[in-house]
Amino acid sequence: MLKKIAFWLLVVCFIGGGIYAYLYLTAAKKPKVMALQAIPDDCVFIIESSDFFKLWKKLNETNLIWQELQQVEYFREIRETGKIIDSVLSVDDEVKEIFNENPVYLAGVEFEDKRDYLYALNVNMNKAGKLVDFVKRIAVDLAETETKTTKEKIWQFTLKTGKGHLFLYVKDGLALISQKPQILDRAIACINKNCVANDARFKKVSEMAGSSVDFRFYSNAAWSGKMYLNFLNRNSLFESLAAKQTKGWTEMDVDFKPNEMKVNGFTIPDSSSFLNYLAAQTPQEYKFINSVPQSTDNFLFLGLGDFSELYNKVEANVLSDVDRNNHKKLFSDLSDKVGMNLCD
Repeated sequence: MLKKIAFWLLVVCFIGGGIYAYLYLTAAKKPKVMALQAIPDDCVFIIESSDFFKLWKKLNETNLIWQELQQVEYFREIRETGKIIDSVLSVDDEVKEIFNENPVYLAGVEFEDKRDYLYALNVNMNKAGKLVDFVKRIAVDLAETETKTTKEKIWQFTLKTGKGHLFLYVKDGLALISQKPQILDRAIACINKNCVANDARFKKVSEMAGSSVDFRFYSNAAWSGKMYLNFLNRNSLFESLAAKQTKGWTEMDVDFKPNEMKVNGFTIPDSSSFLNYLAAQTPQEYKFINSVPQSTDNFLFLGLGDFSELYNKVEANVLSDVDRNNHKKLFSDLSDKVGMNLCD
């Protein structure tokens, strides 16, 4: 009897030890700091992609909309910084696998009246060293340094391709990449403090974001209006509408095809009545040659279902007589160009 009890005790201990070892190893692999916990909550936009390399390939092969967007400074900057990161990571399958396993976030961060970019992603704890080893292989002038304020170790290096300098931070399963050490310093300082992961408005829109899309585009409301003005005729009407959007986040699910950009959602939980109206509309394709970048013949324009309703809804948000006159002239001109009365 004692032998049988001892045997089963050994079996229980063996199974218990196996379970503990499994849970311990799983916890050891899991990142301690999530990527969104290191993105400042005052960044101007965030692009989230579950497959960075697939997205980058689709953008740069045949997409005509992406080529049109290069007329806008914001998107030119994204293209250039994306080229640098892609040239580094696409040559090593093992490191590329790290990026394919986890969402990649690209955040636009304002710094000293300029904009720079922060790449953030998570890596399994047991693969973090591989990322650093890879950097050592592809870099020249590699140097270990530290951030000015947070005093954290970072890697500074120049690419052998000669395309620029980069700074890398890897710790607790979190990897941050930027062309400015100040951006890394700021991101590290905001970990689990002033970050988007703790922003209730951001969490609200992220919970409603789509899953099977090329990327999710989150934009700070104060910046969104400025971005939209790149696609519209600039006048005091739209500038005044954009000025009203100062808090919260918007989110759009985006898919790319060779000749189009499909926006699947326009999520704005904290918005004005005007933007709520737009969010409720169904997609409609129409010609807006003079309202969007040149040579773009068709555009899914904010999901408008009835252009005649748009005239009245915008007019309800007009702030002054000057804006009202601009509003009427804008829609009269559009009516002439598209051969359709948009003002009734």
